[in-house]
Amino acid sequence: MGNDRKQSDDEMRLQAKSTTVSTSSSNDAEAALSPEAQGLIGHQLRQEYKRLLSEPLPDKFTKLLSDLAKSEPKE
Repeated sequence: MGNDRKQSDDEMRLQAKSTTVSTSSSNDAEAALSPEAQGLIGHQLRQEYKRLLSEPLPDKFTKLLSDLAKSEPKE
């Protein structure tokens, strides 16, 4: 699995490097991040999102969901 994850990371990095920025005016082009910066930020956000999805649901939320399910009227 480690090799699959590494390959996926490498693919995301290559895809991030190929990302281009389209702007509507020269002012936008000056203020926009470079394609490399956008790609890196996107890659890091995807990695953080994957990490968050793999974390267990906190007990407090599990209890709240359980209490909510019990309080809903059954049809």
